[in-house]
Amino acid sequence: MRLLIDGRMLHSSGVGVYIKQIIHELVTDSNENVTLILNETESVEGIPEDIQIIKVNYGRFSIKNIFKLRKLLINYDCYLIPNLALTPFKSKKYKIFSTVHDLCPVRMRDCFPLHLSIAYWVLMLWQIINSNKIFTISGFTKKELKCFYPFFNENKYVVVHNGWEKKNGNITFRGAEPSEIYGLCVGNVKKHKNILPLIDYLNNYVPDALIYIVGDYSNFKTKAISDDPVSTKSIVFTGFISDEELDNLYKNASFFIFPSRYEGFGLPLLEAMAYQLPIFASNIEIFHEIAGEHIEYFDPYNFDGLNKMISSVQKKDLRKDYSDVLKKFSWKKTVNSMLKVMNEYSFNK
Repeated sequence: MRLLIDGRMLHSSGVGVYIKQIIHELVTDSNENVTLILNETESVEGIPEDIQIIKVNYGRFSIKNIFKLRKLLINYDCYLIPNLALTPFKSKKYKIFSTVHDLCPVRMRDCFPLHLSIAYWVLMLWQIINSNKIFTISGFTKKELKCFYPFFNENKYVVVHNGWEKKNGNITFRGAEPSEIYGLCVGNVKKHKNILPLIDYLNNYVPDALIYIVGDYSNFKTKAISDDPVSTKSIVFTGFISDEELDNLYKNASFFIFPSRYEGFGLPLLEAMAYQLPIFASNIEIFHEIAGEHIEYFDPYNFDGLNKMISSVQKKDLRKDYSDVLKKFSWKKTVNSMLKVMNEYSFNK
């Protein structure tokens, strides 16, 4: 199969990880002929040599995608779009497969301006119309698509969960010492991530809890968040840190907090499980889909009970075994599921 992948979000945070893992598995465990589209200014550093590169001078929302990519796609069997983008028209000469991660801008109306929510909904509609199949990274995301786009047959959507990969390496972190008792929270200060309300709660109701909050917040300032968050006696903002530094924080943490009001999947849950940390997460549907009863839940709007959860683990080591959950998810399974659908649909339709 000649596969073309849109890689123009390769260097973004969340979707970029998804694209890199997909590419890695394709190169490692498949015999597919893979080509990657990049913007002309993007670096090719870190991309496997077996991947062919095509550079374009227009972004993923440019009208040029409709016409220029259509001519390019004639040379390929399948086009994989791993994110929101303006897609070419559907054609019998090639098949288009898209990944939908979430519908946060449409669902979380208090977190995004109206014009952005409308634009997101319209672009997603166009992408669904012109895709032969839609991969959703969770059953929850499929449910969201059926809710906001009820006029499509649900067979158009295929649930293919994200995978996970534990990070390894020699650790020389200059932050928390292994003897320190602390919790860990990974996420930026986008409103739906619920970080700032969590901080207010911790400062008011859990004054003795040391929490490290990991994430890049510099690009998400709003009228409500005009300055960089400031570390206090109880809260430490690390900003962006390396994989090795994050690995060290995970290894030495006593518990993990995931306060998001909305997620399409929630990879940090699996990362925390890999380190056997007690996990306290928002009581939202997607977290139940991934973790079930293996973790503890709190209300993401009032954090009721979170202080008791934290107190229960502050003075003792409560490592947990999540192997039954983790074995369900791997990037190899993700890619194999996608390839099965693409091969079957491309050559049997």
